[in-house]
Amino acid sequence: MIEVHTEWLDASGYPLPAGLKGRGFTGRVTRQVANDGDVFDSGVKEFAIDPGRQLQKLDFDNNQAYHHYVQVNAEPEGEQNDFSTGDHTGVLRHRPSRYVPVKVPLYDEQSTEFERSRLAQDSSLDSRDITPHFNWVHRPELSFSVIDLTMQEINLQSENEDGTVERINLIDDTAPVINSADDLVELVFQLTTSQYQRITPLEAKREYIFSLGDFEVMFNVTPGDDGQQRIVFDNLEHLAELDVEDYLSLSLYLNHDAQNALWEWGFTTLDVDIDSDNDNGTDEPDRSLPEEAIETTDQHPSKRIRLNMGDINGNDIPDFAEFEYLNTKGEQVNKKFVPFVVEIPTHVPIAKGQLTFVYSGSDPLLVQEANDPAKEGKKIYTPAPGSQRLWKKNADKKRSPKGLQQGGDYLTPNTGFTLEELGYSDNKRVQTWYIEALQRSGFRGARVELVLEYDQ
Repeated sequence: MIEVHTEWLDASGYPLPAGLKGRGFTGRVTRQVANDGDVFDSGVKEFAIDPGRQLQKLDFDNNQAYHHYVQVNAEPEGEQNDFSTGDHTGVLRHRPSRYVPVKVPLYDEQSTEFERSRLAQDSSLDSRDITPHFNWVHRPELSFSVIDLTMQEINLQSENEDGTVERINLIDDTAPVINSADDLVELVFQLTTSQYQRITPLEAKREYIFSLGDFEVMFNVTPGDDGQQRIVFDNLEHLAELDVEDYLSLSLYLNHDAQNALWEWGFTTLDVDIDSDNDNGTDEPDRSLPEEAIETTDQHPSKRIRLNMGDINGNDIPDFAEFEYLNTKGEQVNKKFVPFVVEIPTHVPIAKGQLTFVYSGSDPLLVQEANDPAKEGKKIYTPAPGSQRLWKKNADKKRSPKGLQQGGDYLTPNTGFTLEELGYSDNKRVQTWYIEALQRSGFRGARVELVLEYDQ
């Protein structure tokens, strides 16, 4: 199944009358099955193009490697649509004789990189603020290709202190890890493309690239050849320059379309999970693949958290200013903070690891208390500067406002805690922590960064 989104406007870019429905154009999705002559498959999927924005869902067999084309004819669907070829020469040789030009997006790498450079100079922005830039240009069709990639091995090679060389295949590792001290990474794979050459392309030759971090390796692909290939990344020193928030991955893409990852494989450094799809309330996150998939998308701004500014037990002390919520009978009130889960990868030696929580913390010991001039006998409470607090315990337990290293339950920001201090062990690598929100955040939300450091 594929979705085809179309938008038909007049020559000036204005909407067309809805009365033109059924009198518009006809589009088709076809595939290339030859190098010369009649190159297109007779079994095509046609769809109507009516005024305004339309969505078409078409059955699509994507199990084989072919070049595919979305073409448009000027006749309405159901009438005599002629997609035959033969009247053109040169680059249009294999295009339909009576095609309607369409606008297609071409990735603008220069403008996107300029945006990236601007971002690097503005501390208020981060990588989520980068939006790929595209140029919309007229073309005889929109084209795309289906390829088949089989990654057989991802081999990590490193030299031990005694001079012996260790070689590990990470392909089935549930927590694959790489660092700048390793010697090289070798990929063993098969990449199969269509056996046919694309009809004369209007863009540059397709060049396939594997990237690891900022390092790229280009390789050649012979049409229809599914032979085994090997690629080696042997300059891993650049990994030491990555910032803590950088996501290290192996990616496959085309040289002229780097924003469109055809395949991606991520290295695990630290797994942090929160209820990103906002369907668990104050329960623990599902830690499911759908939840993982939306953690960094702009359409899902991560977890929405209510400010802890109420007075749940009605004792005239705001909830942010007390650390045990009891009712008039001295019983615990059922109140919860938002949990998040942090899992330490299996390769990290717990005894040699340290975890730092980087965030805008409001020190619970610095809550200000003053007499309310408008209400005799009442107090006014003001939290210390900062947008949130991280806790070892949930709100339904009595908490000490002291920092964890002073015997309390507050995770002091920007402080390195040993993994053992945090309660991790070789047999317990998953811990749940809790967020208390105190200030409204901006468009991008309040951030919490976790920095994991360790010695081998």
